[in-house]
Amino acid sequence: MLRRRHTLIAVILAPVLLLLTMSAVSQANAHPVGHLITTQVAKKRPTITISSYVFLVPRKAAPGATVRIVNEDDVFHTVTADAGAFGVGVPAHTTVRFTAPATKGHYAFHCAVHPSMTGTLVVRPL
Repeated sequence: MLRRRHTLIAVILAPVLLLLTMSAVSQANAHPVGHLITTQVAKKRPTITISSYVFLVPRKAAPGATVRIVNEDDVFHTVTADAGAFGVGVPAHTTVRFTAPATKGHYAFHCAVHPSMTGTLVVRPL
């Protein structure tokens, strides 16, 4: 009888304890609302991503904003404005930053190493 009681307790109690533990871990990993807002704002920073020899360009950048360039490729690239407004070298698997032009407009750019890679940075107030 005692063995049956221990088995019954283990069968009922183990899932309940597991559920309570999972709930506690879930609550511990939850972020306060302020953190979520900060994360969402941070994601709006203009970032040019280089992946598989393609530029993924933000929709726009504010005049004078800091623009991040993330190179996910295994080779060196550049982000070089066609009209000379900016030029940045980006080693493989690194992130660099540059300042967007202060004047609004469309700035076509390319990779000086791989001329078929092109993009356009749109600078205008957000």
